[in-house]
Amino acid sequence: RNVTGVQTCALPIWRGASAAFMAGWLGLNLITVVAVLAVFSGGIRAPATWWAVLLPLIGVGLGGRRVGVVLALMGAVLLALIFGLDRAGLLPPSLLDTQAQIALHTLGQVGLLVAIAALALTASTFETGAREALCAANLRLAREIESRKAVEGRLALAHQRLLVSAHRA
Repeated sequence: RNVTGVQTCALPIWRGASAAFMAGWLGLNLITVVAVLAVFSGGIRAPATWWAVLLPLIGVGLGGRRVGVVLALMGAVLLALIFGLDRAGLLPPSLLDTQAQIALHTLGQVGLLVAIAALALTASTFETGAREALCAANLRLAREIESRKAVEGRLALAHQRLLVSAHRA
């Protein structure tokens, strides 16, 4: 009955799965939800179809470029399939009246806006953290280089003194 619930229930089985796999699994769950909602709430005009646009962002944010590209392709295929089925009249009539569709459409757009903003802020936070870590690493490296130069200078001076003392003897 609830395909996404079944897919999500199976999640704990893969505790050792990679982040890319888990991002792909999340994307598959979202595609399933969007497909089911689109079929029963207005086809290509369904409020849920907006969420297919978010799939590549989720993929890139959680699993990397490859997962983002795969989810973008899957989202495009899903939208094309829903469009084709809708144009051919093969989808059941919407379970929502026009006013409910408009309300859900608006809420879906606001939700999508919030989700994209959250992803952008998260990416910005990670970028800032990475930049700070890189600056700290550069500072440590500069200190290490200075320390090694000082040691090399002392070793060179000691070597010269040793050569001078060996030459005198």
